[in-house]
Amino acid sequence: MIPTLIVLAVSTALNAFYFGRVVIQMYTQTGGERRKQLSPAENSFYLSAAILLTINIATGVAAAPLIRLLEKGFILIMEAMS
Repeated sequence: MIPTLIVLAVSTALNAFYFGRVVIQMYTQTGGERRKQLSPAENSFYLSAAILLTINIATGVAAAPLIRLLEKGFILIMEAMS
Protein backbone atom coordinates (compact mmCIF):
# COMPACT_ATOMS: atom_id res chain seq x y z
CA MET A 1 0.00 0.00 0.00
CA ILE A 2 2.90 2.40 0.69
CA PRO A 3 4.25 2.19 -2.89
CA THR A 4 0.78 3.00 -4.20
CA LEU A 5 0.57 6.08 -1.97
CA ILE A 6 4.03 7.21 -3.06
CA VAL A 7 3.11 6.86 -6.74
CA LEU A 8 -0.14 8.71 -6.10
CA ALA A 9 1.69 11.55 -4.32
CA VAL A 10 4.24 11.89 -7.14
CA SER A 11 1.47 11.80 -9.75
CA THR A 12 -0.48 14.49 -7.88
CA ALA A 13 2.58 16.73 -7.62
CA LEU A 14 3.39 16.36 -11.31
CA ASN A 15 -0.22 17.10 -12.29
CA ALA A 16 -0.28 20.16 -10.03
CA PHE A 17 2.88 21.53 -11.63
CA TYR A 18 1.68 20.79 -15.17
CA PHE A 19 -1.86 22.09 -14.83
CA GLY A 20 -0.84 24.98 -12.59
CA ARG A 21 1.54 26.20 -15.28
CA VAL A 22 -1.18 25.86 -17.94
CA VAL A 23 -3.74 27.78 -15.85
CA ILE A 24 -1.25 30.55 -15.08
CA GLN A 25 -0.38 30.86 -18.78
CA MET A 26 -4.08 31.01 -19.68
CA TYR A 27 -4.77 33.90 -17.33
CA THR A 28 -1.59 35.96 -17.71
CA GLN A 29 -0.35 38.06 -20.57
CA THR A 30 2.16 36.83 -23.09
CA GLY A 31 5.76 38.06 -23.05
CA GLY A 32 5.25 40.84 -25.63
CA GLU A 33 2.22 42.25 -23.84
CA ARG A 34 3.76 42.01 -20.38
CA ARG A 35 4.28 45.25 -18.50
CA LYS A 36 7.41 45.86 -16.46
CA GLN A 37 5.47 46.25 -13.20
CA LEU A 38 2.91 43.85 -11.87
CA SER A 39 -0.53 45.30 -11.37
CA PRO A 40 -2.30 44.87 -8.02
CA ALA A 41 -4.57 42.28 -9.66
CA GLU A 42 -1.56 40.20 -10.71
CA ASN A 43 -0.06 40.50 -7.23
CA SER A 44 -3.28 39.28 -5.65
CA PHE A 45 -3.47 36.43 -8.17
CA TYR A 46 -0.01 35.16 -7.27
CA LEU A 47 -0.69 35.64 -3.56
CA SER A 48 -3.95 33.71 -3.70
CA ALA A 49 -2.33 30.96 -5.78
CA ALA A 50 0.45 30.62 -3.19
CA ILE A 51 -2.04 30.53 -0.31
CA LEU A 52 -4.23 27.91 -2.00
CA LEU A 53 -1.18 25.81 -2.88
CA THR A 54 -0.03 25.96 0.75
CA ILE A 55 -3.49 24.94 2.00
CA ASN A 56 -3.60 22.09 -0.52
CA ILE A 57 -0.20 20.75 0.53
CA ALA A 58 -0.97 21.15 4.25
CA THR A 59 -4.28 19.32 3.84
CA GLY A 60 -2.56 16.49 1.99
CA VAL A 61 0.25 16.17 4.52
CA ALA A 62 -1.95 16.42 7.60
CA ALA A 63 -4.99 14.53 6.32
CA ALA A 64 -5.40 12.28 9.37
CA PRO A 65 -6.41 15.06 11.83
CA LEU A 66 -8.79 16.50 9.27
CA ILE A 67 -10.41 13.12 8.70
CA ARG A 68 -10.79 12.57 12.45
CA LEU A 69 -12.42 16.00 12.76
CA LEU A 70 -14.83 15.20 9.93
CA GLU A 71 -15.68 11.82 11.47
CA LYS A 72 -16.48 13.48 14.82
CA GLY A 73 -18.67 16.00 13.02
CA PHE A 74 -20.57 13.27 11.18
CA ILE A 75 -21.10 11.38 14.43
CA LEU A 76 -22.51 14.52 16.06
CA ILE A 77 -24.85 15.09 13.12
CA MET A 78 -26.02 11.48 13.18
CA GLU A 79 -26.65 11.67 16.95
CA ALA A 80 -28.58 14.91 16.54
CA MET A 81 -30.74 13.38 13.82
CA SER A 82 -31.69 10.32 15.87
